[in-house]
Amino acid sequence: PATHPPPSQDLVINECMIVPYPSLGYLPEHEFIAIFNPSSFQFQLENWVLKLDYKSISLPRMNLSPGEFIVVHNGDDHPLMGAIQISVPSFSLNNSKGDILLVADNGIVIDSLTYSSQTYSISDGVSLERIDPNRHCQPENNWQLSESKYGATPGQINSIYAGNPDLQVPFIQYISVYSPNEIRLHFSEAIKDFNILLNSEITPQLDIVNVSLIPNTHD
Repeated sequence: PATHPPPSQDLVINECMIVPYPSLGYLPEHEFIAIFNPSSFQFQLENWVLKLDYKSISLPRMNLSPGEFIVVHNGDDHPLMGAIQISVPSFSLNNSKGDILLVADNGIVIDSLTYSSQTYSISDGVSLERIDPNRHCQPENNWQLSESKYGATPGQINSIYAGNPDLQVPFIQYISVYSPNEIRLHFSEAIKDFNILLNSEITPQLDIVNVSLIPNTHD
């Protein structure tokens, strides 16, 4: 397949092992993040960055084809950790809360996850898995603990994989004036389609020159 410039969320953060110890006895005690390509395009990941709170991990020059996974972890490669592994000894996830962002080489945030022990269950030796990799809105309703006997499914389709469409229509929660020439619309959930904004009207009439999507990773 041809290499494709990424629109938002063509690649997804698909699984996170936040507290790997004690292991359930099968997988190594590695913290990890699994990135999945559910699209029909191939992506070149050179100069892409995985941001963990205020730390950044640069991804190597490599292609990620449709249906493939990359598992980024902090230990030695292991046969149960997936076919494509990236070992980063300094890789670490905060146990209680954190922000994870996948950023393309053009600076676009492709996918993000904000987690906390209040938002999601975090269990020792059990990963957080994404239910539906094609659902991009209302993320708090699209993640659950792994049901695999291994405690996780790195490099594989998740144990809780299922269709989980978002049926709730997004709405504007509030508007903030960011500068004399910029306003920010804060929606109830992530917006993927630029056309929703480009086809909007503002009263009194204002010309919309540019629209960009900014992930809300903090309240």
